[in-house]
Formats: sequence, structure tokens, C-alpha cells
Amino acid sequence: MDVLEAIYTTRAMRRLSADSLPEGVVPKLFDAAIRGPSSGNQMRLRFLCVTDLKLRQTIQRIYRECLD
Repeated sequence: MDVLEAIYTTRAMRRLSADSLPEGVVPKLFDAAIRGPSSGNQMRLRFLCVTDLKLRQTIQRIYRECLD
């Protein structure tokens, strides 16, 4: 699958897999993400990789509360 096909055919996802990513994938994803355009080329990007399940659930709860 090429990039455009992936963009055009991927639907919004509400449920994600709980499977861990293989070693080395997350740094590659972060590297790809920082190469995208940003407003005014300011690159005000921050990434946080949370692998602890309890902490992820806590962040999820706080995030949902903020959306209400």
C-alpha cells in the first residue's frame, strides 16, 4: 500500500489495539512526526510515550474529563 492509498482509505479509529509495538518502532514514528509541517515552521512539538497501563488509564480519564 502506498502513502496516498493509506491516507485515502484509512477510517477514523475509536478503538486501538492494546498490543505493544515492536522494539524501535516508536522512535521511528517520532522521527517521522517531527518532519511534518507546522504552523510558521515553529516545530512546537512534544511527544510522550506512556507504556504503563495504569498511567495510560489515568491520562485517559483526565483527558475525557477535560473534554466534558
